[in-house]
Amino acid sequence: MNAIASFLTGFGATVLGLLVFVAYRFFEVQSLFERYLPLDGSVKVLASYLIAFVVVFSLLIFSANLDKFKLNRFEDSGAWIKWVLFLFTIVINAYFWDVTKGDNQTIFFKSVLVVFLGITDYAYNHLFVSSWMDKQSLNRAFTSLSQLQAKESDLRAKVSKLSTSLSELIARQDPKVCPRCGKAFDNSNQRNGHLRSCQKTLKISNNEL
Repeated sequence: MNAIASFLTGFGATVLGLLVFVAYRFFEVQSLFERYLPLDGSVKVLASYLIAFVVVFSLLIFSANLDKFKLNRFEDSGAWIKWVLFLFTIVINAYFWDVTKGDNQTIFFKSVLVVFLGITDYAYNHLFVSSWMDKQSLNRAFTSLSQLQAKESDLRAKVSKLSTSLSELIARQDPKVCPRCGKAFDNSNQRNGHLRSCQKTLKISNNEL
């Protein structure tokens, strides 16, 4: 159940839904071109398929790149092109379903269906861009995390090297002299006992590392 929920809320389901909707749009647009093109016979059918492919493929490219249609950097990403596609969907569906024909009940049903399909198209466009931006943000976060982990590993290596150098430096000191404050003692045991309470910080020069 969790796998299904993850799929339905993921980027893959959004892309699949958009492609299914585009397939419906291709059938719709091709039918309209076959109905209204000023041609006859097989040429008309072939032309309707070719033009429908160009139109629908262009709409797919627009939908996938809505964030590049900003009029200025302060405007919502692709807001105006989403409204243009919404209006185009309304017009195409109105002609395809021929909303002006039929009794009042049929006209009402067709009108609701046309508006619903237009809203669905707008929602898919918005959802696709939002999901893609979320995916890009997640990828950038993973990249930043990998870089931080690499820096952490490098820092750990430097700390390890510094610790080793510090140990070697302490080993070279007089066992009766505190390496922190420089105080001399009668024996190493006194020195070691003093180290436990010495508050001064050992200073290491670069040439000692």
